[in-house]
Amino acid sequence: MTLATCSKDLKLYNWPGITLTGVYETLEDCVAIKSISWSYDGKSLVAVKTKDHPVIIPFPLQAEKKIEPSTVLKNIVARVGVFANTSNSSVAFGDLDGAVYIYDLKKKRKINEYQPVPSSVNFLDFSFEDTCLATGCANGQIILYTSNPQPCASYMVPYSHSLSTMAFNKVQPDLLAAASKEGIMSVWNTTKGVTIVTGRDHNGTISDLAFIGEDIATVGSDGKFIIYDLRTGDFHSCHNLNSPLSGVAFLQNSFEMAISTCDGQLRSYDRRYMTSPINTVVAYDCAVRKICFQPLSTSPISSRPTTKGSEFVEMKNQRYNIEAANQPPPASAGDFNPEFSPSSSTIMSIAGDLKELENIYLHEMLPPSASQIEIPKNSISYEELGKFTAEMDDYFKQYKRKIEDKMLTEFYQLRIEMSKQFIELQDKITRSWDGFMHYLKMSNEESPSTNASTVQTFKHAVSDIKSNKTKKSKKKA
Repeated sequence: MTLATCSKDLKLYNWPGITLTGVYETLEDCVAIKSISWSYDGKSLVAVKTKDHPVIIPFPLQAEKKIEPSTVLKNIVARVGVFANTSNSSVAFGDLDGAVYIYDLKKKRKINEYQPVPSSVNFLDFSFEDTCLATGCANGQIILYTSNPQPCASYMVPYSHSLSTMAFNKVQPDLLAAASKEGIMSVWNTTKGVTIVTGRDHNGTISDLAFIGEDIATVGSDGKFIIYDLRTGDFHSCHNLNSPLSGVAFLQNSFEMAISTCDGQLRSYDRRYMTSPINTVVAYDCAVRKICFQPLSTSPISSRPTTKGSEFVEMKNQRYNIEAANQPPPASAGDFNPEFSPSSSTIMSIAGDLKELENIYLHEMLPPSASQIEIPKNSISYEELGKFTAEMDDYFKQYKRKIEDKMLTEFYQLRIEMSKQFIELQDKITRSWDGFMHYLKMSNEESPSTNASTVQTFKHAVSDIKSNKTKKSKKKA
């Protein structure tokens, strides 16, 4: 099995021995390789660099110290690229201006272009059987596309303004995971538009995540390796690996896994025994940007039939298709469709709803009264009492977490609605202020003629007073 890694250069390592089998070296003016992705059959990789055009790198049949690219995509300037899961010739690219498109390596042209996203594209990934393309933006948004050029849904990691990593589950349909620099991770079902897991257990940036069976694992700059259960949404285990971590990849059909660090190390672990690595190699003198295992020929991904030519663009799967753009998925923690504007009467009504929710959830979080707990009449042993106490503690912890997640979902949606109301209020104030300034400006333009008439009136009044005084003086004389 081969592990692909990238930093300044791209390196291939034989696993689990972690022996170097090939290197693709970039030019001196290239800072780093930003992204790498295996083709579904594992025979080539696409590498996107910080400078120059993306390249297709063939997998060497025998160990070679230096690998040369088979294709340089001279008509492509991209920031990130990813191979499709069902086609060796279809590659999705995203660039600095927010453009997203699919390029066919055989036809050497773009076969599908999507509506641009609002900021630069940092992440791209295809869903199970390529029914959906997720685009991770620099502003923290995740935009989803199907075969329609228009976006069909949008997500954001809750309580976050950034996006640090993103990935689709390659086995279970429509599970999308993303994490942020604020240390928060979420998993959504993109068909139902609901949040499955929300993790808030990292103390810094979550640098990478990966699905494994019924679990999802995250690694971060705080050195933590954390596993969450997708079935229950609960925190499963946490290990501190004593070094800032940059990447994680699981070896298929095995307990072995690879972890990369921010100081250039590659580590091999058995995920059943995480106390110490099986093997460690220093691969780079700087942070490892990305690691990924070569797909197995017997894996569910690579065993799927290949979609030929432009049929990839038109393929539709009714079982896993995303809802139409005019029917946005239900908003959950971190989910928001940009075309969906929830109606609300006033800001005060939203504040009232918040208070009502707070009272309801606080009431639900209170422990049950003594009358609600059944106490056996017969005496019980000390061991049974201890077991009963532990079970009750676990029950209350799970119940509290469910209530907190429910509150997070409702309050986040209400916060979005309040933000919309405040934006509308700000627009009204701005328009009123502009009207007032226009009135002052018009008044200043009319003031010269008004002042001139006032001066003439004043002069006439003064002359009348002088004439009256002259007449009075003549009468006295």
